[in-house]
Order: sequence, then structure tokens, then C-alpha cells
Amino acid sequence: MLVAAQQADPTQVAFVLGRPQVGAWAARVLRRLHLATHDDVPLWVDVGQLHTFAAAAAVRAGLQARISVPAWRGQVILPTLGCARGPYGDTWEPAVVETDRGALRVSTARWWTGRPAAGTRLTTATAGTGPSGAAWRDTPWLRVGPQADRLAVEVDDTSPYRMLSGVTSPARSRPATLRTWECLLEEAWELLLATIPGFAQALAMATTTLVPLPAEDTSGFSVPRRVTLLAPSSSRRRAMAKASPRCWYTSSSTLSSGC
Repeated sequence: MLVAAQQADPTQVAFVLGRPQVGAWAARVLRRLHLATHDDVPLWVDVGQLHTFAAAAAVRAGLQARISVPAWRGQVILPTLGCARGPYGDTWEPAVVETDRGALRVSTARWWTGRPAAGTRLTTATAGTGPSGAAWRDTPWLRVGPQADRLAVEVDDTSPYRMLSGVTSPARSRPATLRTWECLLEEAWELLLATIPGFAQALAMATTTLVPLPAEDTSGFSVPRRVTLLAPSSSRRRAMAKASPRCWYTSSSTLSSGC
């Protein structure tokens, strides 16, 4: 499926496989295969994540396909696209992703849900969110700045490999938290464009993902809870920065503490 997607739209395949979480997954799987380390996550689940990358690439390339993927506690995460969630019996279960010209459907033996083409959310009537309780949620994206100097950052709060220190349960950000991040990024981006535009453009190319740290973080990373990102004499920015949640900013090759 990845080969077919690559032939149809190599740009979209590169967009999916270039995410930092994919690199973290690859490193983890190679360690497990070569070092034979013990892990609570079944090996078929770790290896099977490659299928989720292929499914996401197929959706973005507009292909028609059907592929089995792993579900963790009733959740199937498709990188850059979103997360399907429904009732589960076992912690690790097989699921199926079907794609057709940009639309997708995710199903298990208990539920189904999905997303139509063009990135719109499904309504209750078409999403399968009735008695089964299944639902689809699009990946949050923060887009700030003018069109000519746009910063687009994925908010990854669901990928199991986003923390780099093992698998991490999804921890969906609240709408208010996303609005706070958007305001902070907007003001910081305006400042960068006004003072060091060359650096801002390079930053926009390298920064791909913002990873909010869970409220009860066990990753071992040390990130300050309050960091001020503002111009002097801006009380509004100071108040918002102090109220900001913790996160990692990640790029395709680096991980650094931020916010």
C-alpha cells in the first residue's frame, strides 16, 4: 500500500513518514527486533503500526484500500489525520481501515466510525456514533501567521510514540487548551516575523509537531510548567504564558523543550 501511495502522491507519503513519531516508532521496533527486549506491548502491535502509516498515506493519496491495523483500548490512531475510538474488550485488538478517495472508515468487531473526504467531520447520523459509542476526532492543527509566512503545527496528543520513552496513552487536549496554544503561537510568531524573519522561516520548515505533556507525566522529562514568551510591557501575553500547559516542540530531527 505504501508503494502504491508513493506512486500516486510521493509528497503525501513523505509528509506522513517524515513525522518525528514515525522515527521514534522505527527506533523502538528495531531495538525490539535486534535486542529481543521484553515489553508489555505485543510485538505484532508495534510492528503493525506500519499499517497505520500506510493507511494514512493511502487516505492522503486518495487511494482505495483496505488494511488491518492494531487498536489500543479501542483507539486507532492514523498519523496526521486523527483518531477513531470505540468500546473494547481486549487491550489490544485488530481493526480495519478502509479508504476511498480521501474518505476513511475504521471498524472493529464492535463498532465503526470514520471521516468523509475533504477533511470534514462526520455527523452523528453517518459516523456510527449511536449505540456503539464510536467516534472520530480529527488531529488538531494550529495554523498561525499570514498566508505567505504560515506556521502549521500538528498537536499530537494521541500517538503512542509521541513521548519517545515508550508507548503513551492518548490524552486529548481540551478545546480551551488548544485555543491557549493558538494564541501563544500567534503572538510568538508575530514577534519572530517582526524581529528575525529569516529564522522564523527556517523554524516554520523544521517545526512540525507540538506534544502536550500529560497532566500526570511519567516520561522523566523535565519541562517548566510556566515559561514567559512575550514582548516587554504586554500584560496579556504574560498572563496567558503563565497559564500555558506544558509541551514539547518537535521537528523531524530534533526534540526540545518549549513553551
